[in-house]
Amino acid sequence: SYNYTLDPTAVSGELYLSEFMASNKHTIQDEDGNNSDWLEIWNRGLQPVNLIGFYLTDSASTLAKWRIPSGVVLPSKAYLMVWATGIDRTNPAAPLHTNFKIDKAAGKFLALVYTNGISIVSSFASYPQQYDDVSYGRDRLNPALTGYFTNATPGAANASLGAGFGPEVLFSVPSRTFQQSFTL
Repeated sequence: SYNYTLDPTAVSGELYLSEFMASNKHTIQDEDGNNSDWLEIWNRGLQPVNLIGFYLTDSASTLAKWRIPSGVVLPSKAYLMVWATGIDRTNPAAPLHTNFKIDKAAGKFLALVYTNGISIVSSFASYPQQYDDVSYGRDRLNPALTGYFTNATPGAANASLGAGFGPEVLFSVPSRTFQQSFTL
């Protein structure tokens, strides 16, 4: 006799929040002609994933904030773009809109949550300050690497190389004339 135990959370191991834009001024417009915040889910796996019941959230204390509706299947190696407008549209045949907007302040949170409403599948926890028309996301070759993208790619693969910028440089020693070596 054989026993087979299925782990329903195993399929979510290939899903990532891959990119988001918290201050879309000129990059892309939604179906209403608005320059809205957006986020992207990436299925890195070899099988399609039915996203029914998964959640998106901008709150670490409210993980089951916006539920992905029935009928949303993410094909293998594909990207799903979701508008973060706060207007809550859940028709799977039309563009999806969350019931929250993405905050551009440093230290904020964004996550994809499993159907149980408590297991975080992918997140940007305590992400850095966001800038107008600059997205933030994961490297497509190594999803553990995150950073800014000056050329956003909503609904498509993120660049793995390219120019970008980092946060402001902070020096541990103030500027002056130095006559001896020092640690910076």
